[in-house]
Amino acid sequence: SEHSNGTLPQQEPAASPDSLPLSPTITRGGFALSLYADAEAGKAKKGGLFRRGSLLGKLKKSESKSSLASQKSRVSFLKSESGISSAASDATSTVSLGEGAEGEEYTPFESDIDATTTETYMGEWKNDKRAGFGVSERSSGLKYEGEWLDNLRHGYGCTTLPDGKKEEGKYRHNVLVKGMKKRVLPLKSAKIRQKVDRSVEGAQRAAAIARQKSEIAASRTAHAKAKAEGSEQAAQAANNESGIARMMARELSPDFYQPG
Repeated sequence: SEHSNGTLPQQEPAASPDSLPLSPTITRGGFALSLYADAEAGKAKKGGLFRRGSLLGKLKKSESKSSLASQKSRVSFLKSESGISSAASDATSTVSLGEGAEGEEYTPFESDIDATTTETYMGEWKNDKRAGFGVSERSSGLKYEGEWLDNLRHGYGCTTLPDGKKEEGKYRHNVLVKGMKKRVLPLKSAKIRQKVDRSVEGAQRAAAIARQKSEIAASRTAHAKAKAEGSEQAAQAANNESGIARMMARELSPDFYQPG
């Protein structure tokens, strides 16, 4: 299937700073690949977990209630200050094409999408959503081969960025959770590599099956169209013959009447 973009979709801000932005509901005719937003969400989630663990460790070691209260008051002050600053920036800034918020942390839409961008997907579907193995490619060069779930990259796969770089590993709801890193043990890295290769092979296999089914459907459509055109021509010829027969009947018998 091929999807084209008529207007640029804007990314809505998250409800609160502590919660991660949820992935929007993507229909069959929309873009499913993501280039920036989910990567930032994954980094924020990863960093947030480490900060939470260190904070819990500090709180367990601390026995002073006054220090705990001061930390809470400081956190609430920082939250209120950030809320006031974000509200002020939202009130004074005008969002238009190519203009985002003051910070460059969150991009309102991906820079590789414009009015002429198309995205193709060949693979498995479930409940009118991308699920299973499949290959999705955008005209800008962004490509993903691997496992899908509810229009999201979920499972092992490989993402090729527009600049040619590759991102391989395990995805969870569009976020890379296990990637190929040099500091990972060779055995673990080899296992991840094998799983990624199997997922890529499965995606390419599913894409080949989808392409074959598409060609069969196109062939059947062309055959049905040819049959319909032949039927239309036969009906037109029968109508002409009927007109000639009526003219001859009137000439032979002026009182002849043929209803219809």
